[in-house]
Amino acid sequence: MQGLSAYQKAARKSSLTPSEREAKILEHVRLVKKITNRIAMRLPPHAEIEDLYSAGILGLIDAVEKYDPSKGVPFEAYAEFRIRGAIFDELRALDPTPRALRSLSKKVEETYAALEAKLGRGPDDDEMAQVLGVNLDEFRKILMQINSTLTLSLNELVGNRIGLQPRELLDSLEDTSGKSPAENFEMGELRNILAQAIDELPEKYRLVLALYYYEEMNMKEVGQALNITESRVSQIHSKSMMVLRKKIRASTGAMA
Repeated sequence: MQGLSAYQKAARKSSLTPSEREAKILEHVRLVKKITNRIAMRLPPHAEIEDLYSAGILGLIDAVEKYDPSKGVPFEAYAEFRIRGAIFDELRALDPTPRALRSLSKKVEETYAALEAKLGRGPDDDEMAQVLGVNLDEFRKILMQINSTLTLSLNELVGNRIGLQPRELLDSLEDTSGKSPAENFEMGELRNILAQAIDELPEKYRLVLALYYYEEMNMKEVGQALNITESRVSQIHSKSMMVLRKKIRASTGAMA
């Protein structure tokens, strides 16, 4: 994460006076809190919200220093873009996912792809468990273990596709403010791919994604709404992320 010296260096280049710069930052601290709290709802256990808030503040400072009003983009939209980018950079830096877990996640994805090609449809949990050599309960525990890994890798895949920093998946696809026409075209392409992929998911999977991302419920609340356990919500979320990631890779030719 950037240190204070980077801020001081940027400040010397700014056209704002120190008091104007400070006022601009203080005026938009609420935006950092709002974005951090929203992202925090989906954080893996290892992430500390204070670290992400600090990263968001540095993103705000970066936005204040680099904002160019002549481009016609509202400052708040530009600042939100910078804040999100800084937070997700920090989240990646904090990621302690063991190599073994990443390897397991890759194995599950490869198994899913192989079975789908063989069966001509998405495999169910029993079929996945059989090929992986585990029982159904063990397979569902594996899905829970790799949940955050799949989510972060999908975020990064989307970010890499459009040449931007990774950010929260559905938010990045919805928000087109502050982006160039080329970036908006890529966003539209990804939006269509994801929309089609989501439509092909089972109804319960679509409900989980809708409640989790759009209604901003946590997994426990989603489980209560759908009358299923929190662990089952996590499993469904993992499988959904795996399917969506595969669809994006297949449709865009992206390598991840």
